[in-house]
Amino acid sequence: MKILKIEGDRAVVSSGGVQRSIGINFL
Repeated sequence: MKILKIEGDRAVVSSGGVQRSIGINFL
């Protein structure tokens, strides 16, 4: 899993070619 960008308290991550937005508190 890699972090693509941070938007406020959200992080857009890429995992296995799938992008999703998760809360920072998950990291």
